[in-house]
Amino acid sequence: MMDFNSSASVSGQITALIDIGMQRVRAQQTARDYLGASRLGAACERALQFEYAKAPVDHGRDTQGRMLRIFERGHVMEDCMVAWLRDAGFDLRVDSNPKLSHL
Repeated sequence: MMDFNSSASVSGQITALIDIGMQRVRAQQTARDYLGASRLGAACERALQFEYAKAPVDHGRDTQGRMLRIFERGHVMEDCMVAWLRDAGFDLRVDSNPKLSHL
């Protein structure tokens, strides 16, 4: 519900609702059983180990809605980049399975 009489901006209220919705969707997703390529070169090996072992996240340290929006834009841009490269004449083949099981 939005309060149009609030001192918070309408766009701020909408953004907050979007963030809550994205966090709700994220909480319902099945956990990945791999570390994604974005984790390559991570400075903290212990953090990677905790991620891989599925250690519980500290209370209040969940991924916030703002970051989920950034991640989602990245996923959308991946699809655009594939299309752009193909349009440029590249024979680009993508694997719909993100696991690198062949390594």
